[in-house]
Amino acid sequence: MARSRKLSPERKEFINSLLEHYHPEDAQDVQEMLKDLLGDTLQGMLEAEMGKFEPQVVRKNQTDISNIEDQVLSMYAKGMTTRDISTHLRDVYGVEASAEMISHMTDRILPIAKEWQNRPLERKYAIVFMDAIHFHVREDNRTVKKAVYVAIDIRLNGIKEVLGMWIGGNESAKYWLGVLSEIKNRGDEDIMIVSVDGLTGFGDAISAVFPQTEIQRCIVHQIWGKKYPSSVASWKNNWSQLSTYFKYPAEIRNIIYTTNSIENFNRGLRKVTKAKAVFPTDDALFKSIYLAMMDITKKWTETA
Repeated sequence: MARSRKLSPERKEFINSLLEHYHPEDAQDVQEMLKDLLGDTLQGMLEAEMGKFEPQVVRKNQTDISNIEDQVLSMYAKGMTTRDISTHLRDVYGVEASAEMISHMTDRILPIAKEWQNRPLERKYAIVFMDAIHFHVREDNRTVKKAVYVAIDIRLNGIKEVLGMWIGGNESAKYWLGVLSEIKNRGDEDIMIVSVDGLTGFGDAISAVFPQTEIQRCIVHQIWGKKYPSSVASWKNNWSQLSTYFKYPAEIRNIIYTTNSIENFNRGLRKVTKAKAVFPTDDALFKSIYLAMMDITKKWTETA
């Protein structure tokens, strides 16, 4: 609890002069008074922080960038656009910060995000879920659809985390092959089980890089066989990958029989990026999903 202290006569006189000048009648009036008094100070702090809009690399393990930056990054992580953030700073704090200024401020997270994306990996993972989610990005003066290839792992100690996110063209087994090769090159020697959907060639790509890995295709994606007899052949042709989970106890079965875990994460990404219909660059998309990922995973329990 804050310690109360008596006001000196000078402080009382100063406060009374402010009240006589502004005549605040409610909390809103007080907020407007503070904006008028402190707006220029906050503006100066923001401009000093930004310099000439030159992004600065944040030192490794540094978390306290600045109070203003923390607020901006938090709002951006929750899906607010740069224009929305600019409006919020103006309305609440009386600070004029253009959308361009906000964009440059969020660019400071890119070195941290890319360091995370290229970090060394564990030698072995118990389970890895893989799936893709699509976004629209501007490229060569046109809008194209790009896939974000997402991998979520469960470590041997039960801790769940996002293994990585890669931006590429429309989802394909060929691109997944490159992702899997990168994962191996960054130190991962073995994955016990990979849970995936029914993308053609996905299983072959996994086996090419991790030949000992067991593959579990999502059962939920196969349920349509009850309504559409033509898909029953898919059960027969892919039974070896659909039935993997029968080898394991119920606790493991409940985790690997479906890709719901990663699909829920992807829905979280979609929720916080829905205000951004088109991203101007791949970097803009990556910093947005990285910040969203950091925000989403705060809610995860310590173990899967």
